[in-house]
Amino acid sequence: MPARPWRRSLLRGLRRATVVVVLLYTVTPILWVVAISLRDPVRTMTIPPELLVRPTFHHYRDLFAGIWGNFAAYYVNTVIVCGLAVLLSLAVGMPAAFGLSRAMVRQRWANVFLGTMTVIYAIPPISLTIPFYDIFSSLGLFDTRTALVLAYQSRVLPFAVWMMKTFFDEIPRELDDAGMVDGLSRVQVALHVVLPLSLPGIFATAVFCLILVWNDLPLALVLTSTPQAQTLTVGILAFVQENVTLWNPMSAAAVVALVPVIFFVLLIQRRLVQGFGSGLKG
Repeated sequence: MPARPWRRSLLRGLRRATVVVVLLYTVTPILWVVAISLRDPVRTMTIPPELLVRPTFHHYRDLFAGIWGNFAAYYVNTVIVCGLAVLLSLAVGMPAAFGLSRAMVRQRWANVFLGTMTVIYAIPPISLTIPFYDIFSSLGLFDTRTALVLAYQSRVLPFAVWMMKTFFDEIPRELDDAGMVDGLSRVQVALHVVLPLSLPGIFATAVFCLILVWNDLPLALVLTSTPQAQTLTVGILAFVQENVTLWNPMSAAAVVALVPVIFFVLLIQRRLVQGFGSGLKG
């Protein structure tokens, strides 16, 4: 029996209201951080809060003027470390995921490998800080970008393997067989057949891996000690001092830290939506 018009209108209104509530819940904290970054310190903690104030941009100017430390160095370090960590995880994870998806190893060993990846990913990052500190100190890599790139693989590589295997599983194996009938090798099938079809999933994996490493604090805090390797999360933490928290410059730094991730997501938005759609189908 078809739904009555008023019921359809009610359901439509409830759906729209739910979307608005979720959107406000998601966006309000970001807008509040932006608002704090544009306020004078004396107007930050007023009760009730002042909604309409004259904005000031000197907190952003002070960030890159060196008043709050070498923030530009933190920014460059974060971009380089996160970019290399994501590229390395994809370069290593794609062959592993393809091999597991196409049963190029015995199922028993594939299950052991996937189980090991799950256990590694489930380990809290804070539990790995001391072992990584000892390893990289003994190798002379403490306080280097290389140490962070390698340490981040414990977080992003298991995730990348699991996620890309899911996308590879969605590609029919008949396409592999057709390519091999045409004379392609297994590697050529992976590069010329499977890889182009799985690009949306690879982009989606890259976004999640980027978010994982971009937001990391424990590993960056323990494995670095100077601005030559410290990242944005460590630099932002410096605004929490012994007797005071510098809310305005810290909020400005948080806004600046959001920009590259938002830009990257918008840049690959179409591919990202395709990748999510493929994952939902699976």
